Amino acid sequence: MGGKSMNRAIGWRFDDPQGNEWRILEAHHDQGVYLVGTGFDESRGHGLLSPKAYDEINFVDEEWTA
Repeated sequence: MGGKSMNRAIGWRFDDPQGNEWRILEAHHDQGVYLVGTGFDESRGHGLLSPKAYDEINFVDEEWTA
């Protein structure tokens, strides 16, 4: 089976159609999805790639990040 081709880098930023900035936090190649977060809040004391630092997280495929 193998994962889908996933070319986005961890940490890569993109905007959704509503203008919200998202960041790729993890790549799950076996499932063909990325874990992404929006609403980064540095006061939470977690780094840029920690899901705990974001208001909202979601799993999306590569087409969603385009």
